[in-house]
Amino acid sequence: MSETDPPQRLQGLFDEMQSRNEHSREQMAKEAGMPEVGIFWVVGSELIFDTAALSEADEWSGYKTYPSNHEKMWPKFQRWGMVPNDMDYRTPPRGRVGYDIGNRQFILTADRCILKDSEMLARIYREMNLPENTSNQPDDEHYRCAKCR
Repeated sequence: MSETDPPQRLQGLFDEMQSRNEHSREQMAKEAGMPEVGIFWVVGSELIFDTAALSEADEWSGYKTYPSNHEKMWPKFQRWGMVPNDMDYRTPPRGRVGYDIGNRQFILTADRCILKDSEMLARIYREMNLPENTSNQPDDEHYRCAKCR
């Protein structure tokens, strides 16, 4: 055992406690029905997403946005067994929800496969507690799945 093991273990415990605290805050916001920002994929019939309460979102260029992106989150979902290991993050339909601070409106941007599926849209709205006046943005080249490219 090296001399760095105890500090590394302590750092690991600290990181775990911080993660649990963040999860608790996010869970409380979800239970309170607060709208969220985040990223999502539709893999088969499954909705895979990661969200943050609006109060926890990053501010960027007049928007509140989820602090990570599809490319960074996909490998984590693969490690957790939530998505196929042999699939690229750009293959399934995907999207993002942000918040326009100036217009005080949530913006959902997604692949056209998602936008034309009213049941999936309703599920995203429900899971992320989105208000009815959320704006669904037309197909964005950045979020096109392999089928739509």
